[in-house]
Amino acid sequence: MLNIAVLDDQEEYVKRIGKLTAESMQNLGISYTFKKYIKVNELISDLREKECFDIYLLDVEMPEMTGIEVAKIIRKECWGSAIIYITNHVEYAVEAFEVNAYRYIPKNMLEEKLPEAFAALVSQME
Repeated sequence: MLNIAVLDDQEEYVKRIGKLTAESMQNLGISYTFKKYIKVNELISDLREKECFDIYLLDVEMPEMTGIEVAKIIRKECWGSAIIYITNHVEYAVEAFEVNAYRYIPKNMLEEKLPEAFAALVSQME
């Protein structure tokens, strides 16, 4: 069972990512849990309580803290987790790989690239 979390301050994207995740996991025959975060502080609070996920789907540009800063906390609390960025801000790509991001997906390519990322990641995890 995979545990997946999404963090994006725009609820519209959280819903789209949730739908794509459900479709991808069904196609891959993988059971999973999915937790949605719209506020950074809620995810940080769960991390501090040692609630870790196998996969984090993170936006980069958010009001309280960047996804890069969130990833640094994830790396301290849950080192082995995979991080996939889903964002409109390609200018952060280099920084994303400094925190060992697995993929960096532009939001306008979400439907095409997220299922590909899941398929590749699941095959590596098995």
